[in-house]
Amino acid sequence: MSDDDVVMLSYPKAGTTWVNKILYMLLRTDENGAPLPDLPEVDLGESGQVYPDWLPVGGEPATVGPGGFMGTYCFEDLLNQPTPRLFSTHVHADLLPEELKTKGRLVYVTRNPKDCLNSLHYFRGEAKDGWFGNEHGPGSFERFLAGVNAYGGHFDHAAAIEDYIEAHLGERGLVLHYEALKADICSELQRIAAFLRVPLNATKLEVIRDATDIQTMRDKKDGLSRLLIRKGVTKDWENAPIPSEKWAEFDQRFEETLGSRPIGQPMRPYMLPSEPAAPEPEQ
Repeated sequence: MSDDDVVMLSYPKAGTTWVNKILYMLLRTDENGAPLPDLPEVDLGESGQVYPDWLPVGGEPATVGPGGFMGTYCFEDLLNQPTPRLFSTHVHADLLPEELKTKGRLVYVTRNPKDCLNSLHYFRGEAKDGWFGNEHGPGSFERFLAGVNAYGGHFDHAAAIEDYIEAHLGERGLVLHYEALKADICSELQRIAAFLRVPLNATKLEVIRDATDIQTMRDKKDGLSRLLIRKGVTKDWENAPIPSEKWAEFDQRFEETLGSRPIGQPMRPYMLPSEPAAPEPEQ
């Protein structure tokens, strides 16, 4: 790794595609938000994240992702991208490169786990085993609480990265909360740019804000954002057909794992049901 490398890490469905686009544009555009002039004709990451753990080792390109929807690349393409290099992954903190402990920067993206659960349930078609299980499996709810995922469980994933940043990175680690990005994207863009040490004037900020609008990304013709971004909203978990006693079980797991940790505090307001709208005053 190099000192200017940037690693973006997230749990699946925590805002990966969105934040990868933000980081890419901060790192790969000039003061006007236009692509840097020395970029290759086809720049890896231009159309979306390319996970290192999905790439074939060596120099022989292959299609990446189910159906090749992430393009045709190999691991050497990832290593040879323009600097500062951007690596996006979902791996657990234990699997991060050893050199990251002394070089580079880490951006971790996290989200209310109830919304991660909801989004995973509908990812690439609704889960065949439903919410609570059938002949196909235990159901999305139980799998999420048990941490049955290629990258482990959400709660441990977030707790482990908090420990990792504290032990090894300090100011070289930045935690982004999906909900904070939704609430005030301009302030968060400025915070990210400052962390990356990238100049961000009003023009570039506006270009990036507009280009990373969720609907704009979903409407792109390349199809990657359309495939990976479902709604791009907060608290959609309230629309899931899950009874309150099950959400209480979920809340208890949150308290046991992230409840006392700083990384979990910004999630708290988004784990509570929305307040009912106030009645209209009588005329």
